[in-house]
Amino acid sequence: MSWIDRSRVVAWFRAAVEAPAAPWYLAGAAFLEASLFPVPPDFLLVPLGIAHRRAIPRLVGLCVAASTGGALLGYFLGNTLYGPIVAPVVAHLGLQPAVDAVLTRYGENAWLALLLAGFTNIPFSVFTLTAGFRGTVPLVLFLAAVFIGRLVRFSLVGALLHLFGPAVRRILERTAGPAAVLTSLLLIAAIVALVIMQR
Repeated sequence: MSWIDRSRVVAWFRAAVEAPAAPWYLAGAAFLEASLFPVPPDFLLVPLGIAHRRAIPRLVGLCVAASTGGALLGYFLGNTLYGPIVAPVVAHLGLQPAVDAVLTRYGENAWLALLLAGFTNIPFSVFTLTAGFRGTVPLVLFLAAVFIGRLVRFSLVGALLHLFGPAVRRILERTAGPAAVLTSLLLIAAIVALVIMQR
């Protein structure tokens, strides 16, 4: 993501927290992250959740809905425009190794790959665009897995915010971005949940 000035994105997100339209900005960030823009909405969700703790469930629901909608757009773009438009952009951004990795995961277990997509360092938009490429993943399976995966991912972020509050933000501010910390925390939580479910 070297082509994006992350510091400017983070600064914009911080300023957006104070805006009356902040929830709409959050929805837009979640939508774009699932279809085009490889910057997770956590930069906005975390400070909003800290500032408005009672609104965390609503903010999580907003992220889930917007991200699922964005994923559908990503699937459509991958299905109809991958060859002429998406593929050159992927190559230009150096995301081809990520695309190849996702295609391999889909070949092994598409359902599991989509459920755990939010717990990897691969941008979620790569998963959605690749799923649509030549109908790699059936649409019904795609939507079901994306909705459940997004629900689990953002719910875990909401739970972390509710339990630890400002500590989550301080950790984010000391790292290059949310992937290094939230991914680890969410992955651990997901593994624990899977272990409990299998008992």
